[in-house]
Amino acid sequence: MSFQNQFVVASCKNQLIPQQLTNNVFFGPLNTLSQLDFLQTHNIKFFVAVGIPTSRVAQYCKSMSAEHCLVVNFDSEFSPQTMLSQSDLDLTSQYCQTQSMSLELLRSRVAAQTATYYNSDRGLTPQPELDQTLYHSANNYNCNVITAEGISKFETFNDLLTLFKLSNSGNVLVFSSSGNDQELVALLISHILQNNTETSLMEAFQYIRSLRPSIASIQPDSIFWCQGLTEFADRIRLQTTFSQNNDNSMNLSVSSNPGSIAAKRRTLVSSDDEDDYSDSTNITVGSFQPDRSASGTPKARKIGTRLPDMY
Repeated sequence: MSFQNQFVVASCKNQLIPQQLTNNVFFGPLNTLSQLDFLQTHNIKFFVAVGIPTSRVAQYCKSMSAEHCLVVNFDSEFSPQTMLSQSDLDLTSQYCQTQSMSLELLRSRVAAQTATYYNSDRGLTPQPELDQTLYHSANNYNCNVITAEGISKFETFNDLLTLFKLSNSGNVLVFSSSGNDQELVALLISHILQNNTETSLMEAFQYIRSLRPSIASIQPDSIFWCQGLTEFADRIRLQTTFSQNNDNSMNLSVSSNPGSIAAKRRTLVSSDDEDDYSDSTNITVGSFQPDRSASGTPKARKIGTRLPDMY
């Protein structure tokens, strides 16, 4: 086999290999579903299909046990009224019902765990509830077929990844037909921005391309102008700026109050001195004797004079 042919074969093999985006998120082509060793080795329990018709996803995942995995798919064109054969319609209906029920159970379990953890006495400060960690209410996630578009699609994608991570049940595989689709790359970029708020769109794209060189044919502009992605990036940036401003204002308020804190301390000290003075005015002439039981500050002497009362 010539070197050129070897290069082509190697490139094709590389496209079949999924890549790791974050600690718990992997991505790749549809063929990854047949790589059982990879799925078991990396503890893949959650599957997110992107840009694949729901009827096809139902076919590919019919052998997967709903007790051991959860499948959701982003299909903006999904419609229950789509013309399908009766067998395909039954399979798709069963797939949606089973996986949607699994999603609801997972959502309820994560919500219960989150409430138990956040309401425990072990925390030093109050923590946010589950809904405050998501873009949308957790109750909205009761169907495994996602038809959202625009910025809502990116918010939903990241909400689902957050739920999967909080469940501590396993890792996630995000896949499309070839693993090089624009919609897949755009969703992955949004997740990078979600976890790295200082990262730009171009930096996120270059990072994904370094992980999977086969997406090199995709033009960055076609990704950046994907409907909703720039709006999602702007929202992340605004949230970061707002959070930083709040932190700065809190630090400023603390740093601007040392004078008042010192004044309060002086007031407390002066009140103690006044107490000592008021106590001393009630002492008779015969009581002016050295007190060996309590020495030091007036307050220490005052405490010492009270010790006999404890016995």
